[in-house]
Amino acid sequence: DHGAGPASVMKLCLGGKSKENVEGPGRRVDIKLQEMETHMNHLRCLCRICGEMLAKVQGPIHEVHGNLDQGSKCILRKMGCKLTTWPEVLLKVFKVDVTEDSESIHPLSFCHRCWVVVKRGGGVCNFTRTKVPEWKPHSSHCHLCSPRKSSFQRTGRKRCPQGD
Repeated sequence: DHGAGPASVMKLCLGGKSKENVEGPGRRVDIKLQEMETHMNHLRCLCRICGEMLAKVQGPIHEVHGNLDQGSKCILRKMGCKLTTWPEVLLKVFKVDVTEDSESIHPLSFCHRCWVVVKRGGGVCNFTRTKVPEWKPHSSHCHLCSPRKSSFQRTGRKRCPQGD
């Protein structure tokens, strides 16, 4: 097994503590794991750079880690940018270092709108008005999991009841 089983994953999620040390009577461990999974699902729906929901922004979604795709590389190279990875480009344009990002704290993707900002700036311009959110670890007061205004539900006018 060598520490790769479900127990080691649980230990990782519990901050290195064993299930027996944390759980006690009841199902606290299961609830904590479920909360963390919900939190990470919320993160998967958000842009790392602007914090917008990825579904609201039309266009492809881009990963913050890894090499530039061929299309992006060609566009940026024409504008004089010789960078080859997204972390380098995002650091240059938005002054955001994604190399130390944690999957449980930071979204792993960015939206097409932020990609357009990169493209317009040629991968080097850092005069962007994009306000980068401060991402924090999950807690009992997590703004993603218990938002004041629910950003994960539909907004708009309520439907009128159909009645005669």
